[in-house]
Amino acid sequence: MLKELLTFIVSGLVDNPDEVLIAERRRGDLTILEMAVAGEDQGRIIGKNGKNINAIRQIMSAAALSRGGRLTLNIMG
Repeated sequence: MLKELLTFIVSGLVDNPDEVLIAERRRGDLTILEMAVAGEDQGRIIGKNGKNINAIRQIMSAAALSRGGRLTLNIMG
């Protein structure tokens, strides 16, 4: 569910939604999501002063917490 939610959010922000790749790993109650987007879309994901990525992380953390877990979100460059 978390991977699908992140895919939905990020695909709406980028110009190349077909190039959004997300890997999910779990360690106990911790979910680790690693995201890669096209080079020209990285700025859109990060946003001015990191506002977009911080908002995405807050949404994703709240979703993980509602399921009783924790989340780490990494952007692969």
